[in-house]
Amino acid sequence: GMVVRAQYIPQLNEVGTIVGSIFFGWFSDKIGSRAITLPFLLMISAICLGFVPLIPNQQEYLFFVLIPISGMALGTPYNQIGSAIASDIGKNKYLVGQTRAVSTIIAIIQGIGGICAAISQQVAARLFDYFFYFVSGLLTLAMLLIIPMAWREYTFKKELETQKHQD
Repeated sequence: GMVVRAQYIPQLNEVGTIVGSIFFGWFSDKIGSRAITLPFLLMISAICLGFVPLIPNQQEYLFFVLIPISGMALGTPYNQIGSAIASDIGKNKYLVGQTRAVSTIIAIIQGIGGICAAISQQVAARLFDYFFYFVSGLLTLAMLLIIPMAWREYTFKKELETQKHQD
């Protein structure tokens, strides 16, 4: 049942995260944009996690397919967002040469992430039966909030390409 399968979630998720970070990192570099891929990846993860509780015991193999796919789709934005924040902070003109300030800011961001992870563990323990639906809903919300940023980046890239072809 689901309780037995729960012990495999972290490992399956990490396998997906590693593979997804490499592939989708390469893909986003190839197309020249991280933001454009984010809504798509969040949608894939939300769909996968929404289906996990519906897996019948006779078809457990689906669990071992959906969790790594979700890890691929969710771990990639997590890594991309973290690296983008660190990169932007490092380029900030007020923080150039201020290694202590940069490391403090990054530590605060990671600390907040750790606190959120701890809270989610408590929520997961109390809402186990509904946890995958809850996370799927949060991912859908995140996807909807990221779409405007992705659209702006997409239209900006299109404008640049149009300008290149006119020159």
